[in-house]
Amino acid sequence: MKGKTKQLKKCESCNGLGEERGVFDWLVCMTCKGLGEVLETGEALTDEQIIDGLRAKNRYLQYVIRETRKHTDHLQQQLDNFIRHR
Repeated sequence: MKGKTKQLKKCESCNGLGEERGVFDWLVCMTCKGLGEVLETGEALTDEQIIDGLRAKNRYLQYVIRETRKHTDHLQQQLDNFIRHR
């Protein structure tokens, strides 16, 4: 289901939370299927679109984690060098 990215907007029913307050508990928002976002038309995304979006976000977060680790390793090396040369 890869292809053109659709424009999303915050779900008005749940105000982007993905949950709505029920009588006794919080419930998954039925308008956005718990995503917190809907299409520009106000329609919920299909399950396939949600899965593709979550996969893309997961890939991005994995990239951020990798880059953060690289940066952290570099900082650790600098700190070790600083301590050794004191």
